[in-house]
Amino acid sequence: MSESKPQAFYATLIAAIVLLAGLVSAQFSWTTFSPMKQTLSSLAARDAPTRNMMTVVILIIGVCQLVTAHGFKTAANPGRMVLGLGGLGVIGVAAFPVPHILADSNWHTFMAGVVLISLCLWPVFSISKHHEAPWMLTVQGAWTATVVLAIVGLIFLAAWWTDSYWMGLLERLLIFSQIIWLLISVGRCLKIDNKAVLQDSAIDEKDFQIATKIAL
Repeated sequence: MSESKPQAFYATLIAAIVLLAGLVSAQFSWTTFSPMKQTLSSLAARDAPTRNMMTVVILIIGVCQLVTAHGFKTAANPGRMVLGLGGLGVIGVAAFPVPHILADSNWHTFMAGVVLISLCLWPVFSISKHHEAPWMLTVQGAWTATVVLAIVGLIFLAAWWTDSYWMGLLERLLIFSQIIWLLISVGRCLKIDNKAVLQDSAIDEKDFQIATKIAL
């Protein structure tokens, strides 16, 4: 089982912090913005007063997700590829903003769809066959995560299609659920990998001591 890199965890943590800080700052800057009704796309719209700030926030999150995909080596390669695709989708969301606060665009919607789908499906593509894999990367854990995230995603899509008043809140719930699950998964794998390394080091040291005594 390959070992995950610490930067995968730190990148995911940075993405969560940047997103939270960006949302709080943007909503303070745009006093008439409705976090219950309006989405992150509105905050980064071409005519939004918070466009530049949110565009930078989205780009940082996209780059962080690419770093996570590269360093999350405990996960199966297909899952890492899906995560990487999601990272490119996040960058695409920033590159193709909606033209107006209350408008949509085909490219923006497509990129947002890539992000939503990839962050719901990466667990089932990341299932590890190794017996020491954490619960998150087992068949049961991966499918549980995907089903729960998919349900939240479908609820958000229903709110978006019906222009629900709760659309903005549901989008934030979905995004933070996806990021937090990724953060927990990477963190757990990193902890298990580090423990395995320490155990291997202890075994190697014990073998060395035995070999030294025999030689003497």
